Amino acid sequence: MELNNSVLNSERVMLLEDKKALNIMEFTVTVHLFCSVSSLSCANLALRKMAEDNFQFDFEVINTVRGNFYTYDCLKYVPSESEAICLTTDLRRLLERGDFNLTKWVSNCLKLIELLPKPDRAS
Repeated sequence: MELNNSVLNSERVMLLEDKKALNIMEFTVTVHLFCSVSSLSCANLALRKMAEDNFQFDFEVINTVRGNFYTYDCLKYVPSESEAICLTTDLRRLLERGDFNLTKWVSNCLKLIELLPKPDRAS
């Protein structure tokens, strides 16, 4: 299924061409991955749209949705425990608005993990 030009910027794939030189090649996906409307790219597009629709949230939370989701995972670094807890709380609140629920949370911040519901933690 071909993608509409208005969503092409949200459908990008980056490949590491040369590990030693850290050359990264960027490609724009013009067709749904796996030729399915239910592909991961659709879920990612829905996440981005939901973030744009909820612009009243903190910029860092919106930016996390825009730039830190990779296939099934959200990968994010913040420099302090308090920022990690705040970002996680706000991110979960934002995603609830779109009926998304992140699970299998992993963090080196034990306090953050303890604040999460047990079913949402990685085992």
